[in-house]
Amino acid sequence: MLILKSKPSQNALGTEVYLEVRESTGDYDAEENEGGFGSPNPERSTIALLVYAVHKLLAGNVTASVQAYNPASVATFTIAMSRAVNGIIDYTVFALTFYDDQITYEDGDVVYDIENPSEPFVKEMVLGEWVVRSLPEIIGNANVIQHSDTTISTPAVLSLKNQLLAEKVLKLRAYKKNEIPKEELDDARFRCLYVDGLHRSAMDAFCNQAFNEAQTNIEEILKYESEVLLNE
Repeated sequence: MLILKSKPSQNALGTEVYLEVRESTGDYDAEENEGGFGSPNPERSTIALLVYAVHKLLAGNVTASVQAYNPASVATFTIAMSRAVNGIIDYTVFALTFYDDQITYEDGDVVYDIENPSEPFVKEMVLGEWVVRSLPEIIGNANVIQHSDTTISTPAVLSLKNQLLAEKVLKLRAYKKNEIPKEELDDARFRCLYVDGLHRSAMDAFCNQAFNEAQTNIEEILKYESEVLLNE
């Protein structure tokens, strides 16, 4: 059975997440990789790979922007992020067989229809009839090969780190001029160290593919910003 795998990475600015699927899933090997592409599993060329991603925001989830791709040949997906729409990235990669009008399908079968190449879509056989499905609707469908995971989004965190660093420098300058008490400087230092420490820990966990730990740290930073800093 094909078992999809993905390896996420990010650019230096934290504005894009890259999901490497083709190489991570790999080719079938009876001893080393029974879940890879190739006989007795589906060949990569016989299936469509699609991805659905959302920003898990404190205020509610928002569908993430995914760079255009060709499901028949895509090897790596690119998910874009911005300061305006931030949050932990939760993604699901799907492997769907292409619809073939020469095949007799059964209830529960889900396929990717490309008979009209300009308007491909996902559909499921229900009570002998085809029903169009969106990607969120097939998450968790036992008849669909899929891989779900969570990664991190850092544009907001990087922006917050820069903001706190600038604040600390200004406080240090004011303290040197005897314009503020040491307690005010210490508070600025604590904020900077707290967010920087969580972010460093998150990135270390991310690089080691400890996604739950990375997610927890980033969510704590976003919570700290929204509930503490912005409510002062």
